Amino acid sequence: MRHKIAFITTEYVKPHLERVLPQLGMDAAFSIYAYHPFEEIDGFFRQIPREVDGVITSGNRFGSAFRHMFPRDRRVVVPMGINDAEVHRLFWRLKQEQPDLDFQRIYADFLDELHLSIPSFLTEDHGIPLSVSMDAGREQTPEEFLRGEYRQFQKLLEVWETGQFERIITRYSGLLPMLRQRGVQIFYPFPSIDSIRSACAQAQREIEMRQLQDYQAAEIHVNLWMPNPAYTVESLYEQRLLQLQQSLMDYFGSKAEDMLFRRSHFGVDILTDRKTVAQCTREYTVCELSAFLNARLDFRIFVGYGIGQGIYQARLNAITATRESEVSGGSYLVNEQDVLIGPLGGGEAAPPSPSVFSYMSSHAGISQATINRVLEVLGAMPNGRLTSQELAERLEITRRSANYFLKAMTQTGILQVVDMHRAAGRGRPEQVYGRAAAESTDRIH
Repeated sequence: MRHKIAFITTEYVKPHLERVLPQLGMDAAFSIYAYHPFEEIDGFFRQIPREVDGVITSGNRFGSAFRHMFPRDRRVVVPMGINDAEVHRLFWRLKQEQPDLDFQRIYADFLDELHLSIPSFLTEDHGIPLSVSMDAGREQTPEEFLRGEYRQFQKLLEVWETGQFERIITRYSGLLPMLRQRGVQIFYPFPSIDSIRSACAQAQREIEMRQLQDYQAAEIHVNLWMPNPAYTVESLYEQRLLQLQQSLMDYFGSKAEDMLFRRSHFGVDILTDRKTVAQCTREYTVCELSAFLNARLDFRIFVGYGIGQGIYQARLNAITATRESEVSGGSYLVNEQDVLIGPLGGGEAAPPSPSVFSYMSSHAGISQATINRVLEVLGAMPNGRLTSQELAERLEITRRSANYFLKAMTQTGILQVVDMHRAAGRGRPEQVYGRAAAESTDRIH
């Protein structure tokens, strides 16, 4: 499949690219979008089609503004810079055209920022790649991009009007037509065929890596609300499960053909890929799937997403995320680094306090909110003790999830097993949990 690559450049550079791109012999579909100085850059960026796989920009400034404007856009963005050899070629060409040209009377804005004269640049090795000054600068918003462009236009015009220089060389190619209309003898070092080919090759490599990442294993778990499955009317459970399955098929539509749906004891598990999860969650920020289901179903559901290096890890992470959803509300995601993300679209999670609970949250995949809710239930118990059955009933979660949270908090030192409760008749004794002694939590720091 041919990659679709768009170039973002200026009207001045566009003809150069149109000549060079056919010579590359690369299996890609290229398009060029030319920007005019002082143009409204937001509208310019929006004309680039969504089906474009990667964007190559003339310098880092375009790329910075593009990423700032579309922070969740997953398309590859690669800057195409100018190197030392291309600048040397431009100086040589100018010298050929005017043999008596004095290099002291040429102003180059990118060398001025490095406090280098042209003779010094041409004869000495300063150990600084020219691309450092060519693309120097911090991340820019579109508004900062426009302001910087105007400031540079004014600066170059003022430099020319001093009469100290016969030529000006700039990295701002879009300004050349306007400055030449003012009589400025100004030039731009066009990127070479090798530089353009290198940028295209880098873009293709990153696109391929992104596509491989998109197909990374992922699972989505959608569980029904069943505090105690043993007492759930089987016909009601079956009816709700069928409604859930139909709603999921409606949400995914034709995409469902590429996914594996499995009924579980708690709901529906979906084996899919990272790209689908990103689409369901607007790049891990808002859970559109749960919003769709909650609008159609008259019963509670819990949604958890898991991404893994393989199917097994993806499944375990989805289970962890769904447990978090049961306790804290909202949807959660656990990625391949076992990092818990969420709640998705349910407001910002409260920042963890600098305590043992922060350690717990980062080392056991449980959020601060879940830890707080478990401790609230424990604090409300008459004797300050709690079993997994009691926690499940008060938080309206499954017994399995209650066990998971209590054991995880015990392993990290927040809780401890303080007793064993034996039910009447046969059966395994049930563990009773309480707050860990102060010295246990102190050892964690």
